[in-house]
Amino acid sequence: MIQIASLFLLALLFVGCREDRLRSGSQTLSDPPKSYPSNGASTAPPKDPETAGRGEPKPKPKSETVWERLGSWSGKQSIQTESFTGLTGALRVKWEAKGPADGTFQLTIHSSISGRPLQVAVDQKGPGADTAYVNEDPRVFFAVIEAKNMEWSFTVDEAMGTKAVQ
Repeated sequence: MIQIASLFLLALLFVGCREDRLRSGSQTLSDPPKSYPSNGASTAPPKDPETAGRGEPKPKPKSETVWERLGSWSGKQSIQTESFTGLTGALRVKWEAKGPADGTFQLTIHSSISGRPLQVAVDQKGPGADTAYVNEDPRVFFAVIEAKNMEWSFTVDEAMGTKAVQ
C-alpha cells in the first residue's frame, strides 16, 4: 500500500512540474488550415509586409561560392606534393589526365599531421578530366599522385564562403 501511495505522489510531482502556461516572449502557434485550395485557387505565398504596397518584391540575390587557390601541380610521374593548409576543409580538385587508354592516374588527399590517407579524390584509367570535391576537417593536407603512362595536372581550391551576385 505504501508503494502505491509513493508512486501516486511521484506521479503528482511530475504532473505538477509541467508548465501549461506560455513563457514570456513566447506565442502560440496558429491553427492548421481547415482546407487547402483547390486546383484552380492561387497558392501564391503571402506578400512580404516590407514590400507590401510597393509593387513586386525585389528578386532575392543568388549566391556564388568564393574559391581560393591553394596550389596547382602537373607532371608525368608519381609524386607527393608539398603541404597546403585548408582553413575550411571544403576542397575542390580540378584535374586532367592525358595519355593512353591503359594509363592510370590516382590522386589521394592525406593529412600532413599523421600522414594517413583521407580520401581518394581521383582514380582514373585512361585520359579524362573532371572536378572532385573533398570535405574534411580543417587541417594541413598534402596530395599523393600515383601515375603510370599519364601526363597530368590538377589544382586544389578551397571554399571560403559565398557572395551575393545579381
